[in-house]
Amino acid sequence: MSEKSKRKLQPINRFEDIEKLSHYDIIKKIGQGTFGVVQKAKHIKTGEVVALKQLINNLAKEGFPITALREITILKKLNHENVLLILTMIHEEPRTSNPKDQITQRGVFYMVSPYMKADLVGLLGNPATNLDVASIKCMMMQLLEGINYIHQLHFLHRDVKAANILLDPHGVLKIADFGLARVYHGQAPLKGKGPGGGQRNYTGLVVTRWYRPPELLLGERKYTTAVDMWGVGCVFAELFVKKPILVGSSDSNQAQIIFDLVGPPNRENWPDATHLPNKPDLNIGLTCTRSLESKFTPLMGDLGVDLLSHMLTLDPKTRYNALDALDHIYFKSDPLPLKLNELPIFEECHEIDKERFKRARSEPPPDMPVKAKKTDSNPRQRSKGKDDSFRSTINY
Repeated sequence: MSEKSKRKLQPINRFEDIEKLSHYDIIKKIGQGTFGVVQKAKHIKTGEVVALKQLINNLAKEGFPITALREITILKKLNHENVLLILTMIHEEPRTSNPKDQITQRGVFYMVSPYMKADLVGLLGNPATNLDVASIKCMMMQLLEGINYIHQLHFLHRDVKAANILLDPHGVLKIADFGLARVYHGQAPLKGKGPGGGQRNYTGLVVTRWYRPPELLLGERKYTTAVDMWGVGCVFAELFVKKPILVGSSDSNQAQIIFDLVGPPNRENWPDATHLPNKPDLNIGLTCTRSLESKFTPLMGDLGVDLLSHMLTLDPKTRYNALDALDHIYFKSDPLPLKLNELPIFEECHEIDKERFKRARSEPPPDMPVKAKKTDSNPRQRSKGKDDSFRSTINY
């Protein structure tokens, strides 16, 4: 019997046990975000190593935060090897001696999940990480299987990015952070039939900017499962270059660099773009020249670029869905994807370790003498050198 078939569906309407924070030994902090803090911890009684995700409630008097409630509700309905499980919840009472303060201080909630050894941001930022093509294919197939499962159950993730993709100690990939997820209305994706959903308007204030698809930037509100597939494409390329490929400083700049990579929208490649509300403000892309093939073919080959191109397609109606991507010849060609037990054993590393890795790369080895910096008496010459080096930087 497979591991997947052994696992029971999680009860939707209750948790088996409500734990106390005192039941755990906190080991270290492994994540920090607007939601709160993620900490590695060990259950004192069972010895199980878990992750505790603190849920910050900035408006205590309004009750439990709606984004956390939505995330918990959705996670309790999901049961897939490539989706992060929620094990239980912790509620820590507020530490106050004044009963009146209970009105404004609701205590702290924690989501308890299995401990994940790494996230993709930490893994790719680690100088010790060396991913070969077969390993990347294995990770991508797991990511696509998880995304397809989510979409077939009529959910949008709406924040697919490297930081939300985790790896357990056995190399199993897990999609995490469903704080922006929601149910979508409409048919689920079918192979060769385009995305799912698209029947109702939803908020456009979703998806981290660097992974935000062009339809959201142009103001589309009746969007589909294709918004997640754009993020999957960005992650695919990121596995090769080890950094985000579309780093925009504003929504208009984000649209510009997208058009620089895949070309500007026109009547042939995206007929519906002209009807989107932000299109007149973003005509800056009309003079761009497509550069995706020239940038990525040397890194991932012709088949890899073909798959990437189908996921980073401007028109969401013709963008690959997860079923299309899984069926691509890229995954059937040499080198074949590694099996889980063949994946290399990665170091423990998370997004919070990124700055530490940067410092390690910039610091000279202990036995290397540090050269004294040259001082230039000509400030104009110094300025010129700085500008030249900036212009020569390739922005993926």
